[in-house]
Amino acid sequence: MSTVMDPDRLRRTAKARDRFLGGDHELPNEDDSKGVRSVIAKSWMRSAQFGVDPTRRELPLKSSIGSRTKLLRCAQPILEDMSRHLADMSTALLLADRDGIIIGRWVGQQGLSRLMDRTNSAPGFSLSEEVIGTNGLGSVIEELRPYAVIGPEHYADLFVDYACFGAPIVHPRTGRMEGVLTFVCRVKDSSPLMLPFVATTSAQVAERITSASERHDKRAIHEFRAATRNSSQPTLMFGDNYVIANAQGADLLSEADPEVLWNLAHRENAGSVGNPVELSRGRQAFATYQPVVDEDLEVGTLVCLVLAESSEPGPDRPDMRTELLGELRDRVCAHDSVWDPLLDPVLNAVDLQVPVLIAGERGTGKAEFARTLHECTTASDPLIILNADLADISGTRRWLASARESLQERGTILIEHVNALDEHSAEILATLIEEAVREDPRQVLSTLAGDPDVVEIHQNLQDILAGHVITLPRMQERTGDLSCLMYRFAEQLGVPPLQLTPYAMQTLHAYSWPGNLKQLKRFVQTTRTANPHGATDLADLPSDMQMRECRRLGEIERLERQAIVNALARCHGNKSTAAEELGVSRATLYRKIKSYRLA
Repeated sequence: MSTVMDPDRLRRTAKARDRFLGGDHELPNEDDSKGVRSVIAKSWMRSAQFGVDPTRRELPLKSSIGSRTKLLRCAQPILEDMSRHLADMSTALLLADRDGIIIGRWVGQQGLSRLMDRTNSAPGFSLSEEVIGTNGLGSVIEELRPYAVIGPEHYADLFVDYACFGAPIVHPRTGRMEGVLTFVCRVKDSSPLMLPFVATTSAQVAERITSASERHDKRAIHEFRAATRNSSQPTLMFGDNYVIANAQGADLLSEADPEVLWNLAHRENAGSVGNPVELSRGRQAFATYQPVVDEDLEVGTLVCLVLAESSEPGPDRPDMRTELLGELRDRVCAHDSVWDPLLDPVLNAVDLQVPVLIAGERGTGKAEFARTLHECTTASDPLIILNADLADISGTRRWLASARESLQERGTILIEHVNALDEHSAEILATLIEEAVREDPRQVLSTLAGDPDVVEIHQNLQDILAGHVITLPRMQERTGDLSCLMYRFAEQLGVPPLQLTPYAMQTLHAYSWPGNLKQLKRFVQTTRTANPHGATDLADLPSDMQMRECRRLGEIERLERQAIVNALARCHGNKSTAAEELGVSRATLYRKIKSYRLA
């Protein structure tokens, strides 16, 4: 159906509107010659559910709009050039942010300008559907697509003289709606070409936003790298829709801490040090905030932290064991509470030269943990590594001969994959290790793939190696380490740290990670290969990662939560569209989102 109506259809729509506002919500079908367009009928229903007063004459002034918003800066050259061509016409262009607040207005003839002033169609005022009902700006936000509203299709009396043609400005890289561009004219001047015209113009603005975002992100990351290059201070960079942290910052912060800092970053003066920030687990830190500016626009906020308890030296400085425990935690990103009962006992075992067997699923980082444990505790000794997986390749006789030769050297012994040996080879290796340790007492470490209570190894070898057993947690059990690990892997791979939106981060926390650390490292690599510099949103994640939950849920809850996650991803986060797709009210959807911690 054409978005421009002849006089007869305008009159029929006006009558349908009067009936609807009078309480008759049974509208003729769109196929009926007397029908109202379905998109308009749905919007009228939403407006009624929002409780919008159609006779409202004054709109609330939401904010005072300056000239420094990124969206306005990107759109201004295009829209100012266009407005020069519209100078003698009774037309206008409105630019609004993603909340429906007008941030820019370009008007042709002064007569229309006075009319728009009387209807509060000016910068700082909100035209969201929740405020004023169906219109060619707020309804675009709800539908997330080009949208025309002609004369009596408007819900409010205030706008029935207008014809409005709006289109969303969608970031091509992230898929996020940045704002809305709306073309306004009188009803009698409307044309069916106006909707494609405004859609094309909004796409041009979106391309400028992409170019600017790439420049802004590079500027922010440059400042972040400069700040962290020669500093071990916990540091974070807050961008428009991402947070990145150095390893120390990721180690320090829990999942909830960045929100605290983000709120403070918007209240503190640049460079100031305010009251201590409350972090997780009862810790406090002092924070300094520095805006990152590019061409007079704030493109990020750099936050540096100093732990309150370590800001000044004193009698309560940590002892050597505490420092050693902290170093081990930092080196292996072991800050999730699941590690609390595991690390101190393993350090006690090393202090007493008790053999340590490191068990865990494949990919949990057993060999890396063993090497780091050695470097933190007995780094002055060389590390002698015997990989039992190689016995099948080189032949067990040759491998055992090589092991015997290696064990005659001085140093910490690390036997990897001890469960790969057959019974006879395991018995011989046990004898070789026993002889080597008797002649030269030293630390013995070993790794075993699987549950030590289930995976069987030769009893003699087990007696020698399993003086103390530590089973490393699966990735799913240590999601508090996720940010730290992703930053470490990005460093190892030589790529920029991942920039994850809240939806994406929550989904990664909910994912089961069957491949553990190896899968996480592959995820960092493939994500940065596909998107070298941009932010990663929920829709950018592999499909299997989008099918998990943030907490232990019943089967019905799990299915319900996943349906919401999928709908939000398909609708680019637009909750109204997602609610309609799911067949629930917006209030219900908001309640479910809060319940399942999706926002």
